[in-house]
Amino acid sequence: MSTLGSNQLQPKLGDAYLKLQLDLTTVSALLLDHIQEVLVIPVEQITFMPNMPDCVLGLINRRNKVLWLVDFPQMMGLESLERDVRQYHIAIARLENMLLGLAVEQVRGVIRLTAAEIESPQDDDAPNLKPYLKGRVLEQGESLMVLDAKAIINAPI
Repeated sequence: MSTLGSNQLQPKLGDAYLKLQLDLTTVSALLLDHIQEVLVIPVEQITFMPNMPDCVLGLINRRNKVLWLVDFPQMMGLESLERDVRQYHIAIARLENMLLGLAVEQVRGVIRLTAAEIESPQDDDAPNLKPYLKGRVLEQGESLMVLDAKAIINAPI
């Protein structure tokens, strides 16, 4: 019987982050502690609200709570999600008692990141994301924008 080195048995340390595809070129990560759940909902479950900013898709009822649903890429100043779809991929962000539904292109799973891996944002990093950006990480050749859930939930929209 062979023994494996202790490095091979230990999982990667660090905090868990939800990886979100915002548009074709922008991938972000949100601390999993601030995500209540991830789901796919049909468009019919969204209640349109007139006179709202373009990025607000409407209201959804989830677990007897009504919450706002936003086109997260558009809210971040990126290209809007397609509006003629049958369903949306959603991450429900939570900060204390506040909830906000974030519609995204795709939810790409969970990754672990250590604080040492998160670099300061660069001047050329998506300028529209700056108010919401905690840093960036190069993960498997892909640049991830690490976002701040508190800044997102408290956004002035």
